[in-house]
Amino acid sequence: MFRYIAVFISFIFLFNTPAYAASRVALVIGNANYQKISRLNNTINDADDMEQVLRELDFEVIKVTDGTKRQMLDAVYEFTQKLQRGGQVGLFYFSGHGVQKDGRNYLMPVKTNIRTAADLEFEAVDAGRVLANLKQTGDALNIIILDACRDNPFKGLLGFKSFGERGLARVRAISSSIVAYATEPGNVAIE
Repeated sequence: MFRYIAVFISFIFLFNTPAYAASRVALVIGNANYQKISRLNNTINDADDMEQVLRELDFEVIKVTDGTKRQMLDAVYEFTQKLQRGGQVGLFYFSGHGVQKDGRNYLMPVKTNIRTAADLEFEAVDAGRVLANLKQTGDALNIIILDACRDNPFKGLLGFKSFGERGLARVRAISSSIVAYATEPGNVAIE
C-alpha cells in the first residue's frame, strides 16, 4: 500500500500548479469489519494513511470507515456535490472487498446479504455509478484508486459456483481521470 501512496503523491506533485491548487476534495472509504464475509486487517489503516497524506496535500477529506451501502452512497453524493461546486481535483479511494460480475465492479459495504450473484446490484455499490457521478463534475481532474482487488469472498456461497472471476475488471476511464488498482485488472492482491 505504501508503494501506492508514493505513486499517488507523484501524481499530486504533477498537478501542484496554481490551476489545480485551488480546491481538492477526496472521498476515502475503508471497510474492514464485514459481517457476513471475511474481515480485512489493513483496510482501515490504509484509509487512515491515505487521509493523512491527502490532508497534508491540502485536500478536504470526506472519510467513511466500515460503511453501509447507504453511508457509502451518501458520501459519494456529498463528494460529487463538492466537486460540482468548484473542485479542481477529486480523489476517490476505496479499500475493502470488491468483486466483479460480467465486467462490472462492485464495492462491498460491511453489511450485505449476498446469496446469489444477482444480489450484487442491490447490496453493493457499483463502481460504475461512482464514475458516472464523477463524469458530471465537469472539468475536475479525477483520480480513482481501487484497493479492492482481493479474491471473490462469495465463491463458496450458493449461486457463485460459476462466479470465478478474479480481481476487478478494467475500468474505462472517463475524460480527465486516472484509474489505479492495487494490482492489474483480473488479478488479486494480497492484503
